[in-house]
Amino acid sequence: MTSRALLAAVLPLTLGLILGVGGCDVVGSDFRPFDPGDRLAVTEYTSAQPASREAYAEMGVIGGYGSVWLYDLGTGPDDPPRLVRSIRIPYVITTAAQVDRRGYVWVATPDRETAGPHYQMYVVDPHAGTVHRVIELPGTLRAVADLSIYDDGVFVRAWRNGFSGGIGRIDPDCVVDEASCAPSLFVDLGNVGGSYGPSILRIGDVLFSASVNNSRDGRHSTDRISVASGTILASAPFVGGTVTDGSSLFVSTRVRTGEPELVRLDPETLDVTGATALPNSPQIAYEDGTVYLSASRGATVTAYDAETLELTWTYAIPEGAGAHRTFAFAAPGVLMLNGTASLAVESGDILFDPALGTAEMGSFQRELRLPQGR
Repeated sequence: MTSRALLAAVLPLTLGLILGVGGCDVVGSDFRPFDPGDRLAVTEYTSAQPASREAYAEMGVIGGYGSVWLYDLGTGPDDPPRLVRSIRIPYVITTAAQVDRRGYVWVATPDRETAGPHYQMYVVDPHAGTVHRVIELPGTLRAVADLSIYDDGVFVRAWRNGFSGGIGRIDPDCVVDEASCAPSLFVDLGNVGGSYGPSILRIGDVLFSASVNNSRDGRHSTDRISVASGTILASAPFVGGTVTDGSSLFVSTRVRTGEPELVRLDPETLDVTGATALPNSPQIAYEDGTVYLSASRGATVTAYDAETLELTWTYAIPEGAGAHRTFAFAAPGVLMLNGTASLAVESGDILFDPALGTAEMGSFQRELRLPQGR
C-alpha cells in the first residue's frame, strides 16, 4: 500500500487530511527529505510580528495543505483571534500541528503531496521560519497524521497502511536534545482505519483515542488508554467528533444508531449516560456547560446544555463564515468557525479576521489546536 490514492480509498475520512493551500516552495520543486536548518516560506498577516520564538508559545495553529497557520488567540470577543503568519512546508500534507511550551511547532505529516505514506515528521521554529528537527519514523508509526503535546510526551497518531493504527510517544525534550527524538510505539490500536480529529484527548492519566473502521473490518472504536502502561482499558463500539469538560466525553456520532446523535459518555467506563438526536452536525466544541455543534460549512450553530442535552440556542451564520473543521474555542466566548471568522457566543456576533480576503486557506482547514497546556 504505497499509493496515497489507495490509502485514501481505505480511509473513509482521509479527505479530512487534505487541508488548505500552500505558498511558494523555497527548497526546490522535487521532493527530498528536509534537513535541520532548511528555510521555509513565511507569509506575514500582521505588521506586529512576535519578537522571539518563545513568544509563539501562546499561539494556536491550524494545519493546512502543505502549510501551518499561526494565530494570536486573543482574550475574548473584544480581542478576537488574529492570523499572524503562515509557514509553507512543501512536498508533504500537513494535517495537524501544535505549539509546545518553548514556542516550537510540532507538525504531523502523514503523506507526501504526490506519493504515499511519509516516514518523517517535523518540528519547526516559527520565528526563524526554519526546520528545527526532522524526526525519522519507524514502520510501526509511519504516516503520522495527528499529535497532542503534554509535559510527559508528545503522543502521535499513526495511520500506517490504512489497515492498522497506532499511537507513538516522543520525548518533548527532543527540541533541546536531539538524542531524545526517537519515537516509540506506545499502543497498537489494531485493525482500524482513520480517525476524527483531534485523535487523542486526555483526562488526567488517561488518553482517549477515536478510530473509524476500514474496508477489512467494520469495527469503530473509542478507546480509553492508560498513560502509564499504554494498555487499552475500555472501548466503546462507536466513534465521532469528541470533546470533554473533564468529567464527561461528548461525541457527535451517527455510528451508534445510524442516525446523528449527541452522546455523553462516562470517561471511566465509556458507558452512555445520555443521548439526543441531532441534525447532521459533525463539528463539535465545548465551553462552560454548553456543547456547540455545526454541520460542515453549515448555516447554523446549535448549542446544547451539557447536563440535560437539551437544545438551548441556535445561531445563524452569514455567508462567508461557514464552519470548517477549525471549530473550537480560541478564547473565552469566541468560537472559531473557520480560519478567518469566529462566533461571539454571548452576543451572536460574527467576528472577521483582518486577514479575510488575503489568506488563501483553502476549503479543508484542520482543527484549531491550542498551545500545550491549554
